[in-house]
Amino acid sequence: MSTGPSGEDLLLRSLNGIFTNLINNLDNSFIDELRITGELDEYYNRIISAPEILRTNAIRNFSRTRYSDILNLYSDDERDLASNHVKDLRDSYLVDADVNIDDYGEYEVSREIMHKTLDLYYENGAHSFPDLEEIVNSLFENRCSCVRGYPENYVKKVIKQCVMYTGILPSCSLYPQYVEFYILHGKIPTRDELEEYMRRIYEFSRNPEEFHQTDKCLVPTLNVESLPRHTFSENEENDGCGICQDEFTVGQTLITLLPCGHRFHENKKDCLETTCILNWLETHNVCPLCKAHIGNN
Repeated sequence: MSTGPSGEDLLLRSLNGIFTNLINNLDNSFIDELRITGELDEYYNRIISAPEILRTNAIRNFSRTRYSDILNLYSDDERDLASNHVKDLRDSYLVDADVNIDDYGEYEVSREIMHKTLDLYYENGAHSFPDLEEIVNSLFENRCSCVRGYPENYVKKVIKQCVMYTGILPSCSLYPQYVEFYILHGKIPTRDELEEYMRRIYEFSRNPEEFHQTDKCLVPTLNVESLPRHTFSENEENDGCGICQDEFTVGQTLITLLPCGHRFHENKKDCLETTCILNWLETHNVCPLCKAHIGNN
């Protein structure tokens, strides 16, 4: 006994039918017909509200560029209005932003961001341009599946900076790297920074041991101010400073690293004039003598 097609099969068939009609009417006659009959919103909603896996199956034979052109529901004039609105938001945002915006190159608002802005403009007949947070939240809701496992606050910050700094969201293959770079550095990467970051990822995946030997990350010691300090007295054992190799003199202030107990001059003038243990601790969390990890208790 045969059974009829499942609901999923029917939906996939419907989506394929929609895309076939659109593909065969690149002169926009089909879209014009939908506009006239008032069915354009229905077709559009059927596409964008379909489960992602079904939508992907329906468009697997169509290129990303062609798919974007087919779903071009807005006129050039509308896109110009959206682009100018986003650029106005950007001008206001950059007033208080601590960033060298020239590092990110030429700025141009992508169609994806323009279309999302126009979606929000026409939403519920409001006919009011959205603010930056509304654009970010909407782009977040429709974010690529490759970053759905990352914390919401980081992904939204990446989206905001992409909208404001570059005008385009990362491609799927680079989206995770943008989020991870932001987590590490508090900003999205420039082109040069992204290339260097990707190089380091490749080098690590190729040979982790060699990477750690030749491209070590600099990790500072935290809570340096809590390390014990005291004034050297004549009754103490004088093992000397591990930086300058000179013996301590009475009255000098010493820092003791824990848990190893090695002692160093705190002040540059008592050490090498231009450097002391504090400079080392800015980029290392191990003792320079014994390489023991530095703790605070």
